[in-house]
Amino acid sequence: MNLSRKKKNFLFIVAVVILTSLISFFLGRLSILESESGGVEIYYPDIVEALTQNEGQMKVYASRNGSRYYFEWCSSQIKESNKIFFDSESAAEKAGYTLASGCQKY
Repeated sequence: MNLSRKKKNFLFIVAVVILTSLISFFLGRLSILESESGGVEIYYPDIVEALTQNEGQMKVYASRNGSRYYFEWCSSQIKESNKIFFDSESAAEKAGYTLASGCQKY
């Protein structure tokens, strides 16, 4: 019985080593295939066209008491009654506002 238990333990250890080796090998292959594919690019042509077409006409807003401005698609916690609107990004910057860190241009 003792010899049988040693054989079972040995076979278990061999199986674990083989499975670990196979998993490591295939994970390595998968990472190479993923890097060769070039990644995935999500492209929304309608949105990109609308943003580039109206680049000079983007509406931006800021708080009366703040120093940051936001684009109309960015979220903020500014009350509607405290919002002031600008016709463009440059108009907001001329008024002394800077772009909020959590708001991306596009």
